[in-house]
Amino acid sequence: MKFFGGEPQHLETEEKPHSAGENLETQKEKALQSLEIERSVKLIGNANNKRINEVFLVELHGDGSAIFKPASGEKFPFDWAGELYKNERASYLVDKFLGFNLVPTTVIREVNGEIGSMQEFVFESTVGLEIDDKLLKTNYRDALKKMWVFDYIVWNGDRHDANFLVNSDGLHAIDHGLTFVREHIQPSIYEDFYDESMPEDIIRNLEQFSDSAEQQNLLRQAMLEILNERTVDACLKRIEFMAAILKKYKGVIPKSLKPSLNY
Repeated sequence: MKFFGGEPQHLETEEKPHSAGENLETQKEKALQSLEIERSVKLIGNANNKRINEVFLVELHGDGSAIFKPASGEKFPFDWAGELYKNERASYLVDKFLGFNLVPTTVIREVNGEIGSMQEFVFESTVGLEIDDKLLKTNYRDALKKMWVFDYIVWNGDRHDANFLVNSDGLHAIDHGLTFVREHIQPSIYEDFYDESMPEDIIRNLEQFSDSAEQQNLLRQAMLEILNERTVDACLKRIEFMAAILKKYKGVIPKSLKPSLNY
């Protein structure tokens, strides 16, 4: 696959996977925030369609590509247009602090005078809808369980099989503009995971975060820079609630608790 006439390049860093509660700005974040934009191409959106938000593929100087979603290109849903890019960044922060490693590095920056979210491009990937359901649930079952917990925590109203990617590095959760803002919708793909044991790293990371007042405060302060207090505190409550469930039920989310996953 080629972009802009050249071979795809990845953001070059020696970065290790995020550990639970990591709070320092990463090299990838710094690169996305500061590297010169050499070229951009609109992938999605046009002036005549008021229900499709604009998405651009941008080439970063000497260091890969990224997806840029400008605030000015947000048209739907109408009551949240112009604010969705903040949710992209906030969702990444939650993923980063919990050490889930699902969401590609995401920052807020300006491109050609337009503020928006910029996310590391996932190369050589396949969108979820192109993968057989049985194969997906077999090869990526633990990652899907992790994404299920993550989607509850960030109150995702837009997870479907076109909003995650898979490649040789694993599963990547994308498109988080409709987190924190609307009714949480649980995709049917998650229904099979009730009453099953969750991966140990999910249980461990949630417990460690819930036991660290320092990390909770760091995440809260980072999120308050872009979201309101009520939204941020509700998110932290969901983390606490999920950690308590997994501890009480020994790493399992009982289906009988499904009605309780409502805030």
